[in-house]
Amino acid sequence: MAFLTEMNVAARFPGRDKVAGFMAGGLITGIFLLATVLPASARPDVRKMTCSQAQSLVKSSGAIVLTFTQYTYDRVVKNNHYCDYGSRRLEDVIKKTLDDDKCLIGSICVIPLDRDRKDKDEFIIIN
Repeated sequence: MAFLTEMNVAARFPGRDKVAGFMAGGLITGIFLLATVLPASARPDVRKMTCSQAQSLVKSSGAIVLTFTQYTYDRVVKNNHYCDYGSRRLEDVIKKTLDDDKCLIGSICVIPLDRDRKDKDEFIIIN
């Protein structure tokens, strides 16, 4: 049984360097295309919507990540059913849209701090 050495491989597959180059080029092209496609599926921007459009987007999605300014975004929910366990409170999201300076878009899920808890003086005793 003959072992495949570098020379044997080159003799049996003379175009392997071209194939490897083609595959590397295809990989680089694929990464480039993926990088250019991703920004197209960016978060919806409430500054480019009317108040009713933003509200209906949240209502139809239940929970969605929205952009508010160039640097800020958040996950906006329709109600507390879309919050993780531990988020006991909702806070209103009021942002500027095309037609309204103070549009109530939806809510964000908030985990209260200890100072916000009403039962902070209560303790659970485990025996």
